[in-house]
Amino acid sequence: MEVKHKSHKSSKTHGDGKPKSTCIVKIKHKSDAHFGLAIEKENSQDWVKGGALSAAADLENCLHDECRKWFLAAFESYLDEVKSKTVSMESDNHVAEMMCQIKKVGDWLDVIVNKDDSELEACVRIKNKIYGVLLKHVERTAMVLEHMNAMIEDQQQ
Repeated sequence: MEVKHKSHKSSKTHGDGKPKSTCIVKIKHKSDAHFGLAIEKENSQDWVKGGALSAAADLENCLHDECRKWFLAAFESYLDEVKSKTVSMESDNHVAEMMCQIKKVGDWLDVIVNKDDSELEACVRIKNKIYGVLLKHVERTAMVLEHMNAMIEDQQQ
């Protein structure tokens, strides 16, 4: 069964009050989004070169927001998976690399939270999960980093 939901529609009007462009996002399935750009015009005289720029900008913003929401949801699922795994399943080097990558995402979240408060709740929830994962693996990560630093010092001598 295919269900179509209209999740975002924005229409721009100009001085005469007529809509000139519309950005439509239709989602058929949870993982399948279709984005469309429609130009509404009453006659060919209304068409002006560059008239679709506002619709293109709306589409860009819609895509950017959807990508960010998708990434945050996927990363939150990943953190839940990491948190539930047993510690013995991963090698120490893999855990250390994973912690570095998770830390980078945490730093990125600090940047985007300052820019856009619409995702604040999701960002705070993910940051708390990041802290939980980092604390769970802090001892192993510290031991690996210490070992790596000792190996580098031995190679330099």
